[in-house]
Amino acid sequence: MRRFTIFMSLAVGFFAASKVYAAWPDSSAARIKAVSVMRADLATPFTSLQGEERSNLYEEVCRMESPYYPACNYKEWTNSNQMGDLKSAGKFFEKRCKSEPLSCVVAGWSKGYINGRPSSSAPNPSAAIRHFSYGCTKKAYGPACSAKGEMYMYGVGQSVDYAKAKSLFEEACKAKDGYGCYRLGTLSENGWGVEKDIIKAKASYDVGCDAGYTEACVDLGRMYENGIGVARNYERALGFYKQACQNKNGDGCFYNARMFAEGKGVENSEGIAFGLYAQICGAGDQRGCYGMGTLYERGRGIKKDGAKAVDLYQQSCDSGYSQACTKLGETLIAGKLVDADPQNGAAYIEKGCNGGDSRGCVRLGQLLLKGKYMKADPNRALTIFERSCTGGQGFGCYALARAYRRGDGVGKDESKAQALFEQGCENEHGPSCGILAIPLIDAKKTKSAIKYFKKGCKFQDGVSCRALGDFYLDGKEIEQSVANAFTSYDNGCGYQDAKSCFRASKMIVDGLIETASFYQALLGFDFACDNGVTEACSAGEPIMFQARFEGIVEKAFESQMCQVWTFSEDDAELNTLAVKVSGDIFNVFEGPHKGTIFNTSHLRNDFTQKKSVKKAHSYWKLEGNGQTVNVEHHENWNTSRISVQAFPEDESFSLDPKGGESVFFSRSRETLMRNQSKKCEFVYGAELLTSEYCSEIQALIAAQLLSKCR
Repeated sequence: MRRFTIFMSLAVGFFAASKVYAAWPDSSAARIKAVSVMRADLATPFTSLQGEERSNLYEEVCRMESPYYPACNYKEWTNSNQMGDLKSAGKFFEKRCKSEPLSCVVAGWSKGYINGRPSSSAPNPSAAIRHFSYGCTKKAYGPACSAKGEMYMYGVGQSVDYAKAKSLFEEACKAKDGYGCYRLGTLSENGWGVEKDIIKAKASYDVGCDAGYTEACVDLGRMYENGIGVARNYERALGFYKQACQNKNGDGCFYNARMFAEGKGVENSEGIAFGLYAQICGAGDQRGCYGMGTLYERGRGIKKDGAKAVDLYQQSCDSGYSQACTKLGETLIAGKLVDADPQNGAAYIEKGCNGGDSRGCVRLGQLLLKGKYMKADPNRALTIFERSCTGGQGFGCYALARAYRRGDGVGKDESKAQALFEQGCENEHGPSCGILAIPLIDAKKTKSAIKYFKKGCKFQDGVSCRALGDFYLDGKEIEQSVANAFTSYDNGCGYQDAKSCFRASKMIVDGLIETASFYQALLGFDFACDNGVTEACSAGEPIMFQARFEGIVEKAFESQMCQVWTFSEDDAELNTLAVKVSGDIFNVFEGPHKGTIFNTSHLRNDFTQKKSVKKAHSYWKLEGNGQTVNVEHHENWNTSRISVQAFPEDESFSLDPKGGESVFFSRSRETLMRNQSKKCEFVYGAELLTSEYCSEIQALIAAQLLSKCR
C-alpha cells in the first residue's frame, strides 16, 4: 500500500505540471504483460534471459485471455543461444508498427538501442525516433513515449533536450507506464532539466524497482553503495544488485560481482565473484570476461593464470570493451604476465582511449609525454590531461600536476602543480591526496597531513592507507588503535600496496588481530613477496600448514556449480548426476538421502602434530528433512618429506562414519575413491565418483551422502 501511495503522489505531481497529452493507459492486459517481457528480453542492459525461462514468459502471454498474439512468434527472434535477438525482433515488428503500438516500440529499440540503452552506435537512431514518435503521438502509447524520452535524455538521434525528455516521461507516467515514472527519477537525481532532488529520485527508483524495472533496482544499489542521498550500506546495495541480477539484468550481475571481488560488505568472496563474472561473460557481456581476467591475474577465487588473464583481456578488447584494451596494453608493456611487447601495448592503450576509457587516455598521455613506445607529442599529452581533469577525472589532474612539477612538456610551476593536486584530490583521486600530505609532514603540520592521508586511503590509495596505519600504530600524533592500524593496512593491501600487505600479515602472525586467519596473512605475505618485499618471502613458512588448511576451509563453498556423478566402466547406465551443490546447499538425487536438500554448517577445525607429521581436521554438519549428517575432512603433512611449498598434496580424505575406512579425493583428477571396505560402499556399487567444479570439501561431503554403510 505504501508503494502505491508513493506512486500516486509522484504521478499526481507529474500530471499537475504537464500539459494534456493523447496517451492513455493500455486496456490490453496481455500487451501490458508483453511489454514487460520484451523489455526484459530485448531492452535490459546486457540481459541474460534465455532458454526455458525465457520461452515460459512468452508462453504465459500467449495463454492469457485475449492474448497478445505477436508475442507468440518469439521463436522468430530467438538466436542459437536461446536468447532474444533485437535485430530479428525489429524486422518482425517493424511492418506491424502502423497497426499496433508495441510493435513501434520494439522496432524503435532495434534501430536506436544497444544493450538496453539508446546509443549513437545503433543502426539508425533517426528511424528509432520516428517509430517512437508514431507510437507515442499517433497510437497514444505510454511505453513509446518513455522510449522517445530516453532518446532525448541521452541525446541519441537528436540533441539532448531534458525538457522534452521530462515532458515525455510525464506523459508515459500519466498513461501508467511505470518505466516513465522511474526515468523521471533519473532527471531528478542528476538535475537534468529539473531541480536536483535526491529524495524524489530515490522515491521514483523505489517505485520502479518494486514494479519490476531492474534498472531502477541497479540505481538504488548504486545509491546505497556510494552513499548518494542515503547512508552508505553495502548490504542493501548488494541486495538491490542481486535482485536485478536474478531478473537477468547484466548491470546488476556485474556490479554484484564487482562488490564481491572488491570485498565490499562481504569476505572471502572472490570465488563467488568469479562465478558471477563467468555467468555474464557466457551471456556475451564482456565486462564479465574482463572481470574474470582480473581474478586470473591476481589468483583470487581461481588458480593464478597470467596467460588466461591476457586471453580474456584480448577477447574483451576485441569485442569493444575499452577498459580491457587499456588493461591489455598495460600488461603488454609491463611484461609480467606474458612476454613484453611495449609497442603493441601502447597501441592497445590508444585503442582503449579511442573507445572512451578515461584511464586509457591518461595512460596514453603519459606515453606521449615521454615519447615511450610511440612518437613524443607533449602538446597532445597535455591536452589529454587537461580535458580529463576538466571532465572530473582526478587521475588526469594528477598527471597534469606531475607535468608542471617536473617541467615535462611545460614550464615548471609548483604553485600550479599544487593546485592541480588539490583538484585531483577533490575529484577523489587518492594518490593526489597522499602527495599533498608529504610536505605537510616535513613542515611539522602532521594533523593536516593525516587528514589528507585519510582522504587518500578513502579514495583507494594504498600508500596513504599504509601511512595512516603507521600513525595509528605509533599513537603519537593520533589516538593509538591497533584495530584501526590493521584496517588501514588491510585496505592498503586491497589497493595493491605490497608493504601494506606485509604489515597487515605481520600483525596477524604476531597475534594482534584475533579475528583474522593465518590464511589471510599468508595471502598478504605472498603478494608482498611477489611485488618486491623480500622479507615477506620467508615470513609465511612457520604458519604455512595451518594457513593453507584454513584457506581450504574458507574456500569450501565458493563454487556455485559443483556436480558429483557416479561412475562405472561396466555399466554406463549407472553413470548419473547424483549430487548437485550450490555453495553450502547439497541437493541429493541418489542413494540413502535421495530427494533431500541439505544445508551445511562448519563446526570447527583442529590441528595436531606428532614428531614431523602435522594433521588438520574440519568438521561439518548437514541438516535437511529432519536428518542430520556429520562429515569429517582431513589433511596430513609430513614435514620431513614434503617441502613447505608442496602442501597440500594431491589427496584429501574423509573418514567413514563406521570407523577406519575412508573416502579419498584426488584434486588433480577430481575423482573420489574409497579404500576396500566391507562396511561402506558408494551407491550402485560404483567404483568411483567423478566431480566437476567442486572444492575438495564439497566433493568429500557429497561422497559421504552417496555412501551406504552397514
